[in-house]
Amino acid sequence: MQPRENNDAEIKKLRLGEYLLKKGLISGEDLLGALNEQKNTGQMLGQILLKKRLIEEQRLYQILAEKLGIEFMELSGVKIPAELISLISEHIARTYCVIPIKLESNVLTIAMINPRDTFAIDELRTLTGLIIRPVMSMRSQIEAAIDKHYGVGLSEEVLGSGQGGSAEITTGTGLRDAEGIEIAAEEAPIITLVNNVIQDSVSKRASDIHIEPLKEGSRVRCRIDGILHEIKTIPKEDYRSVVSRVKIMANMDIAERRLPQDGSFRLEYKGKHVDVRVSSYPTMHGEKIVMRLLIREFIFLSLNELGFESEELTIFENLIKRPCGIILVVGPTGSGKTTTLYSALSQLNSKQKNIVTVEDPIEYEIDGIAQSQVNVRAGFTFANSLRSLMRQNPDIILVGEIRDMETAELAVRAALTGHLVFSTLHTNDAPGAVTRLLDMGVEPYLISSCLIGALAQRLVKRICPKCKEQVVAPIHILDKFKEEMESIKVGENKFFRGKGCSFCMNSGFKGREGTFELLAVSGDKMKDTISSGFQTSLLRKIAKEHGFRTMKENGLRKALRGETTLEEVLQVTELV
Repeated sequence: MQPRENNDAEIKKLRLGEYLLKKGLISGEDLLGALNEQKNTGQMLGQILLKKRLIEEQRLYQILAEKLGIEFMELSGVKIPAELISLISEHIARTYCVIPIKLESNVLTIAMINPRDTFAIDELRTLTGLIIRPVMSMRSQIEAAIDKHYGVGLSEEVLGSGQGGSAEITTGTGLRDAEGIEIAAEEAPIITLVNNVIQDSVSKRASDIHIEPLKEGSRVRCRIDGILHEIKTIPKEDYRSVVSRVKIMANMDIAERRLPQDGSFRLEYKGKHVDVRVSSYPTMHGEKIVMRLLIREFIFLSLNELGFESEELTIFENLIKRPCGIILVVGPTGSGKTTTLYSALSQLNSKQKNIVTVEDPIEYEIDGIAQSQVNVRAGFTFANSLRSLMRQNPDIILVGEIRDMETAELAVRAALTGHLVFSTLHTNDAPGAVTRLLDMGVEPYLISSCLIGALAQRLVKRICPKCKEQVVAPIHILDKFKEEMESIKVGENKFFRGKGCSFCMNSGFKGREGTFELLAVSGDKMKDTISSGFQTSLLRKIAKEHGFRTMKENGLRKALRGETTLEEVLQVTELV
């Protein structure tokens, strides 16, 4: 009989998935599914298993440590002296997900999620001048320790007071000069304050952060589910240093405060890669900063999760399966057009399709799709890029936005020569997409030949499920929906709202979904109407004969199901 030690040694030589399978911790079906996802996304197998909740985090890291023959260390309850924290910068700790644990003689024990990362160990050895002893710990515990020891969790008074941090270097006017501002911006309390604001906003799933100067002091607000919430105030004496810190991170000119500027930077927080687009704008009381947060590991929603009614979803899915034509998604900035387009492309994405995009900017990366970024300074515009794309033999093309006649003509030409083209326009409603193309100079007969669908959309806030209650809608609100209520034969006056609770930050809403109107261009009557240089009202009338539903009617259906409120529907659709 073979010794048990030899069997264990052989098992340890296996790959992680096979090792877990042999240990009986996952099934063959689970492993196959995780390996397929790894092939498509490039993520580490262990992280995929954790995401799918096929294994507990502690058990996974214990297994990894066992397999590597390295000590596993539980960090909860471990006290780390401040002098150890000072040996490694926060940037290094977060970059490699490491934390120093103890120092004995000249040996520094470091908790890591990857103790075999020789590059990280070499850099830590060079930075500290010590022998590095790596141990395995859980990612969540290391990140929690980093947050605790590098500033997250400090009191508002410490972060906001500027005590011991702001270097008061003054000029003849009594204001800090650029050099002094830069020094103050690079000091620990200011760095910690800015980092905390960004991290807190990312954890709250905010879409953007506003740092705004007021007559007395300043404030920080973040937009969550379309609503701005004030999360912090900053003392007047620290505001310029905070602005400069953000501008330094975004590679902007801190000395220039009279003109608007744009910049960007990238960060990683709790395993999420976040692109931050920064814009500064001069105001009466100082520069206003807006940071737009784009999480690169975007969880693509399937089309049936966006908020489509079942009939519209069926029609839209049939449209995107067409071999050629133009599909336009229209609406104002921030109405979810990009999410809809990316969800459609993700559904179409396959090894048999050549999908190419030109965007401004590339908001999320889609594996398997060739994405390119507009660069106007270099002469790489939507029109120029689309002209070049045609030589790439694409099946499907996404043009981020049709902004001018040249781009519109090229998109039409692409659709007429056998390509499926997706793009966006800024119009209020779906029939308005045709009007906009006409205004750009596209001939009516070309529009009727290539346009196969126009989808208009807005985002409505969902009622918070924790504080949802039934209400009777006011008569003056119901009067605004008279036509729609007659169309869908609404009888009872029973609607819903959120009272407001801690879960929804007392807003009554949690999350958002789309409300849509879909114009599918079909039938000779509709095409003839477009070809004749139509009137919008006539096109809308003919579309209704083919089952077209307005955004307002779509929103009313959601309100009747208790997904949103009548007031919210009215607010986002009253101009449509």
